[in-house]
Amino acid sequence: MTSAVRLDTSADTATSTQPIIVVGTGPVGIRMAQELRQRMPTQPLLLFGGEPWQPYDRIKLSSLLAGELALDQIALERFRRQGNDQLLTQHLNCPILEIDRDKKQVKDINGDWHGYEKLVLAVGSHPHIPKIPGTDLKGVFTFRNLNDAQALMARTTRARHVVVIGGGLLGLEAARAMQWGNTRVTVVQQGETLMNRQLDPVGGETLQQSIEASGIEVLTGNGVREITGEDEVNGLTLRDGSQLDCDTVVIAAGITPNRELALAAELAVGHGIRVNDQLQTNDEDIYAVGECAEHGGVTYGLVAPGYEQAAVAAEHINSQRGQYKGSLTMTALKVVGEEVFSIGEVTQLPKRIAQQELVYQEEGCYRKLVIHRGRLVGAISVGPWSEVRRVQEHVRQKRPISLWQRWRFEKQGQIWPADDDLSIQAWPAEAVVCNCMSITKGRLVDCAAQGCDSMQKLSDATGAGTVCGSCKPLLQEVAGGNQPMPAVTWAKSLTALSLLAVALVAMMFVVAQPVSDSINDFWWLEQIWRDATWKQVSGYTILGLSVFAAILSLRKRIKKFTLLKFDHWRLLHTVLGTLIVMTLLAHTGMSLGTQLNQWLMVSFLTLLAVGGGAAIHSAISHKLSVSSSRRWQKIWLWGHILAFWPLPILLTFHVLSVYYF
Repeated sequence: MTSAVRLDTSADTATSTQPIIVVGTGPVGIRMAQELRQRMPTQPLLLFGGEPWQPYDRIKLSSLLAGELALDQIALERFRRQGNDQLLTQHLNCPILEIDRDKKQVKDINGDWHGYEKLVLAVGSHPHIPKIPGTDLKGVFTFRNLNDAQALMARTTRARHVVVIGGGLLGLEAARAMQWGNTRVTVVQQGETLMNRQLDPVGGETLQQSIEASGIEVLTGNGVREITGEDEVNGLTLRDGSQLDCDTVVIAAGITPNRELALAAELAVGHGIRVNDQLQTNDEDIYAVGECAEHGGVTYGLVAPGYEQAAVAAEHINSQRGQYKGSLTMTALKVVGEEVFSIGEVTQLPKRIAQQELVYQEEGCYRKLVIHRGRLVGAISVGPWSEVRRVQEHVRQKRPISLWQRWRFEKQGQIWPADDDLSIQAWPAEAVVCNCMSITKGRLVDCAAQGCDSMQKLSDATGAGTVCGSCKPLLQEVAGGNQPMPAVTWAKSLTALSLLAVALVAMMFVVAQPVSDSINDFWWLEQIWRDATWKQVSGYTILGLSVFAAILSLRKRIKKFTLLKFDHWRLLHTVLGTLIVMTLLAHTGMSLGTQLNQWLMVSFLTLLAVGGGAAIHSAISHKLSVSSSRRWQKIWLWGHILAFWPLPILLTFHVLSVYYF
């Protein structure tokens, strides 16, 4: 009988409360226990795992196999922290063999029965073995768990030519790891392209070129018919009849959910263990999460959906609330040293109205956007792309992509300008920072406000950065950038002047005086404002102030223009805008005029109103979120530009008409 390791950290005092049992010590099982503990701090928990190892991060197995990490470096940090939980009993190397639903008990490998209040199955999956002859020969391996990794580590000392069956993520990682010691490695992919579930044909071809450049041979569109050999592997027969000599085969042809335990307990199963929107099986006291769970006919082979499911299941167990509507599949990893990103709807796209696919490609770089009804629904990239996390947030929220952004992407491969703020401070609160743990920026900011002022403290509090670690620079940015934004210089003066200008503009629109045709009908002050000399003085004053204000606006755009600080010029620009409104009032007698003059007045007043709004926004921007502030800043900027462009034409016609007539 397999010996069991029992880490008992339960309290000495007995409790009548039945525990919640979690079966599975993979990343999702550990996350499930963590989610339950956060919501139910006094609830006894039992955790059962079938492997003889302390829980580890499967994502890092290829790095272990390649000799880049040691065994203790792939352990799950979350599991180590759970060691101080006095109400958690952990059973390692102790798989569950049977479920008695009537008595609400489970039996472990030692024959002991354990009662439960709720049962959560996080039993994961096992490698899919194709139905081809020769899979039982010596020298044939799978690559799924730590036992597989250790067997392959021992094999590398004698392997001369390794063939990896499967060109998905796991197969490519296995191929990279088996290159250790200058071993020849060939990947055989039955599909036409590598990673065909995440990449389109062009993206797969771009990735293949990069992988072949690293020394790995790739054969696509040609599956394996047979693994040949007497007792040990000596080659493969491919579907086209060709032979491939090798001494080691690694099968990485996908995964199959572990459903045997559920099937024996007469739980509903399909490809996986079927669950509803609350992650319950057909037994309301039994839940399933992770790779073993089938929701809406879909099983997910990625860890992030499992984390999302764990959060929903824990919430429902605790409060009978929570609803799971499926997960957005995403890959953002380095595959054989190449950065690969895929999210949302990117392959096998249906034909539908208002769908657009935009592609940018250059040597070693491929990017693609899928837009439906003006909103970003999918994206692919092979090669570095600084906008990946921002694209991810846009796809998750199905945010719109403007025509200008589409044009820039097709020409430059970028959606946003090069000088646009890509820092995490500009992200919305709901944006996901840690993909592996599904931790949002809002949660990180809240933790930082509560005293988590370092990357490590944020990681300990939320679990972010404990899986692949790629988000650690972002955690550091959150920890170091939690201070509120300071107010701009002379914020109160800007606000007061801008409010005055906007109020005067509104007054001119609301109480605009009609143009009188008869001297007897003149408004009493209009006799002064109709004086030709005064009209020229006020008119040229407006023109001069406007030209000066336009010149001042170049301060921000011409780097050599360094006289005084930008804050000084912004205040002066606002003062000029207010003076222009006052002079315009005196020049027109609050009359909007008719025909061409009316168009001129409306255009001028709109420009001044938008400028006033922009100045008010600058004055209060420190009270807004960074993302909200930047969004409104762009709105005011483009509004100001659009309101300005008709003015030179209208003003020219106005001056010419005055002197001509």
